[in-house]
Amino acid sequence: MTEIDKLVAAKKWKKARASIMDKLLGAPTDHWLWTTLGLTFYEQRRYDKALQCSRRAVGLAPDCPLVLWDYAGCLSMCSQEDSALAIWTILLGMELEDVAYGECAEGMDWAMQLINDVHYRMGKYYQWKENPEQACVSFKKYLHNRAHGVGSIYDKQKVEKYLAELTPAESPTANGAAARRTVKS
Repeated sequence: MTEIDKLVAAKKWKKARASIMDKLLGAPTDHWLWTTLGLTFYEQRRYDKALQCSRRAVGLAPDCPLVLWDYAGCLSMCSQEDSALAIWTILLGMELEDVAYGECAEGMDWAMQLINDVHYRMGKYYQWKENPEQACVSFKKYLHNRAHGVGSIYDKQKVEKYLAELTPAESPTANGAAARRTVKS
């Protein structure tokens, strides 16, 4: 684990930022440094600065899953949700093997978690857009993956709650009445 990784893991955002900026002097085209610099701003809710760094990282590595994930998160927090959805859709369209083992990859577990977290973010997007059908699809995919051991940075119980709110149970009486009316006609 690098010094920067350790500072990020410890959530020492200012120190991490200083270390990253020092490294950028010698490696100004390192997309990982740029996206991680963006993360330091993002975690301190300085989303406009985070977005600037993410745009730079995307310019350097437009196919890097981590860069795209960070970029979509920044777009979302900067009230550019529709653009974030486009990036999440790109991530879902990537081959899992490429995400896991491509040039910028960190292994299959990481790749599956990243894709699962994309399902969560898309569910939240559709929930916000008042599109319960699409939100349910995304949340169900997320929960399916969690049930099969895929990790996440998001709370599974919250997703179960969101899904329950989107799909209130229909009463048996209402279903039975509808079925009886169909039979009589």
